[in-house]
Amino acid sequence: MSSLSMGLVIMLMGGLFKVAVNYNRLLNSLLSLELASLSLYGLGMLFFWCSLEEVFVLLYFLVMMVCEGVLGLTLLVLVMRSHSSDMMMMANCSVC
Repeated sequence: MSSLSMGLVIMLMGGLFKVAVNYNRLLNSLLSLELASLSLYGLGMLFFWCSLEEVFVLLYFLVMMVCEGVLGLTLLVLVMRSHSSDMMMMANCSVC
């Protein structure tokens, strides 16, 4: 395993660990999920570098990453407008 792929795996584990441990702020969780998905995209680019058929799969994954980011930011704006904070512990989903 090359040092670049090892670095991407460490980035992936770090992003997932950050989501699991520190989930009280919505913006921190969204940034950690973006870090994890960006490292997955980098790993896909490394492993699919030789074959050209899987490039389109990576493009679909990139589109899904952008859609996930847009939906997350929309959710962040809606929570900030309704609760005036991005604390996940304060936002009770059963009340909304």
